[in-house]
Amino acid sequence: MPYVIAQPCVDVKDKACVDECPVDCIYEGSRSLYINPNECVDCGACEPVCPTEAIFYEDDLPDEWAWYKDAAVSFFAEVGDFGGVSSHLLLAVLPHTARSATIPSRWPRCRLRIRTDPPGIILQAVALCGGRFHRARFLRRVTRHGRPEDVEERTSMGFHAYSSPYDWSRIAPYKTKAAQVPGGIVDLSVGSPVDPVPQSVREALAVASDAKNAHGYPVTAGSGDLRDAIFEWFRAVRGVDLQSINADVVPTVGSKEAVALMASLLHLGEGDVVVQPKVSYPTYEIGTQLAGASVLKVDDVSDVDSWCHVPGVKAVWVNSPCNPTGGVLSGGWLSDIVAAARRIGAVVLSDECYALMCWSSNSRDFHVDGAGAGASTPVSLATSPCALNTAVCDGTADRILVLYSLSKQSNMAGYRTAFIAGDAGLVHEMSVYRKQIGQIIPGPVQSAMAAGLRDFDAAKTQWTRYRRRLKTLVGALRSAGYDARMPQGALYVWVRAKSGDCWRDMDDLAALGIIASPGEFYGAPECLRFSATASDDAVADAARRLSR
Repeated sequence: MPYVIAQPCVDVKDKACVDECPVDCIYEGSRSLYINPNECVDCGACEPVCPTEAIFYEDDLPDEWAWYKDAAVSFFAEVGDFGGVSSHLLLAVLPHTARSATIPSRWPRCRLRIRTDPPGIILQAVALCGGRFHRARFLRRVTRHGRPEDVEERTSMGFHAYSSPYDWSRIAPYKTKAAQVPGGIVDLSVGSPVDPVPQSVREALAVASDAKNAHGYPVTAGSGDLRDAIFEWFRAVRGVDLQSINADVVPTVGSKEAVALMASLLHLGEGDVVVQPKVSYPTYEIGTQLAGASVLKVDDVSDVDSWCHVPGVKAVWVNSPCNPTGGVLSGGWLSDIVAAARRIGAVVLSDECYALMCWSSNSRDFHVDGAGAGASTPVSLATSPCALNTAVCDGTADRILVLYSLSKQSNMAGYRTAFIAGDAGLVHEMSVYRKQIGQIIPGPVQSAMAAGLRDFDAAKTQWTRYRRRLKTLVGALRSAGYDARMPQGALYVWVRAKSGDCWRDMDDLAALGIIASPGEFYGAPECLRFSATASDDAVADAARRLSR
């Protein structure tokens, strides 16, 4: 049941939604309108036109109106479940040799594109409304008598199916085993921060929670203050003047959302190829699959000859510092990647979420003096090279998009604060689409995000914590027989499993009460990842257990 009509419609029954619905799935009752849950195709056309704001996506339905889901089910059980899209589907019962048809809808600007697969007639429908696709895909079987029967599989609106070994439930048995160890579990698997959110961030959130702009809809492209903070941060930390290279920014609901939607927002699909490192963050691949594009995994993205001659390459993922390996690309390598991508018309997608977590000489120092720049004391930190640096991008942000997150820098993973910066044209187009699908950071959180970006003292404190924990983990893993080394960047120690199989080592570590991440999640089943985002006490406890 994708959409539900709730209490504000009672005794009002404004029919703007009926006129807008492309598949006639909205029906009139004695006191309210009802959406047939078996006929709705998830296009979302009805919600924005309702003057009483009575229409909700099922997951967004307020608790006090949750019973309206059952009310709709009861209504159609009483009056019968036939009509709307079902009537359109009847028109699509084609001869057994036919495979497709495009049929009219009663809505003047809409038609339904139907694909069939005889016998049994499995249908896939796409509503084409006003020249745009509402890719509300569903599978439905229609019998020879025209009665629709649901098929178990139903895909999400606009998304293709995906497959990935990235499933944290697979770790559950090892956690069960680890929990039985005296002292319990030391979880070094998920890179979720445990340290306090900076005081500056909490204060900004508190102030903004009842500010004048807190009551209205937030700005998709970011408030003026947040945008200023991002531009300031780029100048101070990354050595990049975004305006001078024709770059723009848009905040995102965490970096994972940005990664997962990136290929879709770039309008990539069938026939398009997205390059990514073979060992990498799994959401790169998942996002490409969701868009219907193809994934090309290469050992080293900086080896441009491994992908620049492949037909159909439209985007190239770069992750430096890398999750999970900790590798950091030099500015020279980044420059080569950018130049090669531009030659073939591809976009460089540079995930730089760990930019401030750099531990190697392959880095750039930034120095901030004084409170006027957001620091109470002089702050100096090492950062990884940025794809938008003029030496890398040749003075223009054309075909470059950079991602950054405050999850690790400021322990704000729960706030979901990140942004995309780069090619102004691409960013603008993404902002327009993001506005329509509601991918907007709440206004008070935007204020907190701005405070986090300006608090260089807190970033320095966190940098120091992570470096200390990484050194402790490296030493302990070495004592346990692993070939562990301090990473060049990021927050993880990446090692080869002693057994050669990540799952066997996961079992051995669970016997010590320690949980790591299996390398199979990242494309290397022979490896393990240990996270330094656990507390000092937890890391020290893990070190003691590994050193026994």
